[in-house]
Amino acid sequence: MLYTIRNRSGDVIARREAESLAKAVEMEKARLSNADLSGANLSGANLSGANLFGADLSRANLSVAYLFCANLSRANLFGADLFCANLYGITMSWTSHDLIVAKLRDWARGNTLREMALGWILLRRDGCWGDSQALNFVTCELPEPFSSIREEILDELAKFVKDGDGAPDVLRERAERKE
Repeated sequence: MLYTIRNRSGDVIARREAESLAKAVEMEKARLSNADLSGANLSGANLSGANLFGADLSRANLSVAYLFCANLSRANLFGADLFCANLYGITMSWTSHDLIVAKLRDWARGNTLREMALGWILLRRDGCWGDSQALNFVTCELPEPFSSIREEILDELAKFVKDGDGAPDVLRERAERKE
């Protein structure tokens, strides 16, 4: 089947003959910056090293996808299914609640308070998060009982900061202190 991959403006990025959209996307992973993959079924796709900068992956099924070292900076991952996706070494999209929660899932597993805090972050798409930063803990106070683990959350997130990834200053400063 012939698949057409478009960018967010509707321009064609690529046309690929493949057995599935996931396979077509795998073949084009170096050229997916600003791609419109909203709602796409990319479950199990090998997108290691993919350039997904600014891509629209909202509501995409990325469960079990291999995103090792992919660039997700400024990608829209609203409602994306990231269950069991390999997110090791990715460049974060700091405006994505879904990605932030997915990166913190292992850290929180088995700790009820941490798990509850991730649920709160996922549900609170309004409020403390602006368009430029998903995490504005400097000006936003976490409600009780989560304020007691604010520092832990920030320390854990600081581990994912990379040069030029647009991380909030509070995380960049923590990452620099750890070096």
